[in-house]
Amino acid sequence: SASMDEIARIWDVETGKPVREWKCDSGVRCVSLALGDKRIAVLTDPFQANPSVVNIFDTESSSSEPIQKIKMDYGMPRTNRALWGPCNKRIITCTDGGGLLSYDVEKGECIDERADTEMGIPDITFSLDQMTFIAASQDMSSTLYDTTTLEPIKTYKTDRPINSAAISPLMDHIVMAGGQSADKVTTTAGR
Repeated sequence: SASMDEIARIWDVETGKPVREWKCDSGVRCVSLALGDKRIAVLTDPFQANPSVVNIFDTESSSSEPIQKIKMDYGMPRTNRALWGPCNKRIITCTDGGGLLSYDVEKGECIDERADTEMGIPDITFSLDQMTFIAASQDMSSTLYDTTTLEPIKTYKTDRPINSAAISPLMDHIVMAGGQSADKVTTTAGR
């Protein structure tokens, strides 16, 4: 789990107790287990002069130090998600500035990026085979992308900002969820 107390945790679902913890330098925005569960990517929020960082930890090692760090560029909008791509060779990220970035895990370098919107992308979700993913956008749309090329396949529009979207593993369907965020809702009528 990700937590703003700067700790990423793996939990025992039967007992509800943490099995493993990793302390980071700032709040943890997202965690993603690699295929095979031997590595975990932990995305931290930018804090003071430090940019967002994807820390990669070895889940089988007793070390609490990351085996690799992928730093986002300074001044880049906040990164919201960092998910392992097919065969653990890439990590795909999305930002508050509408950017999608693909990082080569071995080199720790950005190998592809695109921005089809200037509005934030709060979430991305892979298809079951990880060959496509869907990006939810605050511009009232979700776009299906090819994971390898980051090329858009199809865009789905609605009348509300989208906070999350998912691809059905069984049918050719997607689900979009959205609306106003809680901090934008006025609670008084002002009459």
